[in-house]
Amino acid sequence: YRKCVMTLIVSILQNLMQAVFVIADDVSLILAPIYASQVFAAAGFSTVQIVNGSIYIVATVFFGLWHGND
Repeated sequence: YRKCVMTLIVSILQNLMQAVFVIADDVSLILAPIYASQVFAAAGFSTVQIVNGSIYIVATVFFGLWHGND
């Protein structure tokens, strides 16, 4: 993990990396409520919880696999 982060910092400017993270955060803050309200209206709150939980589990597994390769 540290190698990947250091390579990213060395290969591009740190301010550009931070800008990308801020933009991604802003996009998620805009899209998440829109998605959640549409899923809630169509299928109910339990479906929103299941989908969100699945996304977090998959992201955690991928992060663990990526981090475990260092």
